[in-house]
Amino acid sequence: MSKTVLFGAIGRHNFGDLLFAHIVERMIRDSGIETDIHFCDLLARDMTPYDGHDVESITSFLDIDDLNIVHIGGQTGGCSVEAALKMLEDPATKSGFGIRAQEYIAFALKNIHRRIRYIRRFLPIDLIRERLFAARLSSFGISPLSSVEVAYLLPKALFRAPGIFVANSIGGNSKPALQNLASYDYVGFRDRQSYLIARDHGIENLHLAPDCAVLTRYLFEELIVGRSSREAIRKMRAAVGKDYVAIQINTSILDAHGREIEEALSEFINRTSLPLVFFCAGIAPQHDSAEQYRARFMNGLEQGKIYFFDSYNIWDICHVISNATLIVGTSLHVRIIASLYERKRLTLCGDHKQNSYIDEWDFSKEKTQPERLYDDAVRILSAPHDETGDRENTLALERLYLEMNFLNMGLWADGKG
Repeated sequence: MSKTVLFGAIGRHNFGDLLFAHIVERMIRDSGIETDIHFCDLLARDMTPYDGHDVESITSFLDIDDLNIVHIGGQTGGCSVEAALKMLEDPATKSGFGIRAQEYIAFALKNIHRRIRYIRRFLPIDLIRERLFAARLSSFGISPLSSVEVAYLLPKALFRAPGIFVANSIGGNSKPALQNLASYDYVGFRDRQSYLIARDHGIENLHLAPDCAVLTRYLFEELIVGRSSREAIRKMRAAVGKDYVAIQINTSILDAHGREIEEALSEFINRTSLPLVFFCAGIAPQHDSAEQYRARFMNGLEQGKIYFFDSYNIWDICHVISNATLIVGTSLHVRIIASLYERKRLTLCGDHKQNSYIDEWDFSKEKTQPERLYDDAVRILSAPHDETGDRENTLALERLYLEMNFLNMGLWADGKG
């Protein structure tokens, strides 16, 4: 039986990336393709405590014959190996921040000859010299030539006998990424700008489709609904009831705008009396932090109106989003899950990744900035509901539109490959 690696940023905690792995696995299983599936990141990590996967290192598969790889998705077009490795820590214990030296060096040594072979094959000699000699030694004493290629869109030349290569639901672009994608058998972009750049560079087998996370409810509705009996959900419900506002804020945005956000949320509580549930969509470095939430909001917001959700299970996170009255978040996948459950939603401080998705695929265009957060949240919450049932039908059709767009335009796992 053939082997297929589902490869991506799934060895660190970000619920969107962890969902990708489940979705892509289901796509393959449901298509009837018979293949032995493995889940890989750059380094091995056990993400099963969060209902992720027991992740292997991609370096264990470099010499496998006829190996298929699905690069499962995300904003991978410009992510360097060095940046990716910094994300791979133990999010539960916070021990070993960064990468242990022996793991980093092992990764470098196992790959360095293949990386050199790759750059000699694909890059002009002057660029080889520039990048090779400019590559600084890391604090561990060696560099895996991270300046040469992107982490999660690997070139076929790194593998002894590559089979089918798929890039699923990716975003972003860089010259190394485009060079690698040129040899792929299927390339699916989730944003139009990256898609057009790739098209202009002559990338073939190219498709534009929504982020594959739009299939989350379609594939896993029963599982998400079933989380209501879990202890973390029951504790939250006991504390806040059934009407609440779910809040997710990235650490960098909270660092930059914490005071403004706190003032807006305090006004919001005074106006609406709705409780706020703070949750983390990711606890990898540079993502979210429950400790930061507590430090920022514990004493500044009305007691009894705030709750810090303490589960990092990806299905619990989906459940919290799917039942909220309003969701305010900085994460793209928080936005996507909210849209699948027809929740009122506000993206805070959206960057290109969030904004391009909203503009292209989301029927709701609501975005905000810290100085407008209170006004926008109250306005959206106060919007009248359509009592005729037309609104419910319209929202269901919007979700169906996203699902069918992916299934029609982004579905590479059709059993024919």
